[in-house]
Amino acid sequence: MEEMRLIRRDCLDGCQLSGSRRAQYGISLMALEDAVQVAVTRSIAVRPPAVFATLADVTKWPATIGSIKQLELLTPGSIRVGTRIRAQRAMFGRVKTEELEIVEIVRSRRLRLAAESRGLQYERDHIIDAMQPGSRVTLIIRQS
Repeated sequence: MEEMRLIRRDCLDGCQLSGSRRAQYGISLMALEDAVQVAVTRSIAVRPPAVFATLADVTKWPATIGSIKQLELLTPGSIRVGTRIRAQRAMFGRVKTEELEIVEIVRSRRLRLAAESRGLQYERDHIIDAMQPGSRVTLIIRQS
């Protein structure tokens, strides 16, 4: 689990890197018409079910994602499509509170969340692909 926590932190905090470090961390930036998409990809020696279990346990994100300082479940019950969360995140030297909703869950494969900030819609799409000997994890952040 410690290895997964460190990899997870790299995946998210790696977005703040520039130049040749982006290539090292597998980060791509794509500008679409009136939209921006950033993708961060990492290969790790952890099987998809274990990776998904870590991603889907949003209540533990403050311990597994370095930029998340606090997290509150706004929807009672189990984690499912429609679950809303409020997360306090430190980004670029500022602390920001955001509300996200889980919009898609595909067990052992995908966790997608959506949110709105200052009139812009965005998604955080976590995609897990089975590889030998583990997984390729891609975080795609889309803003429109």
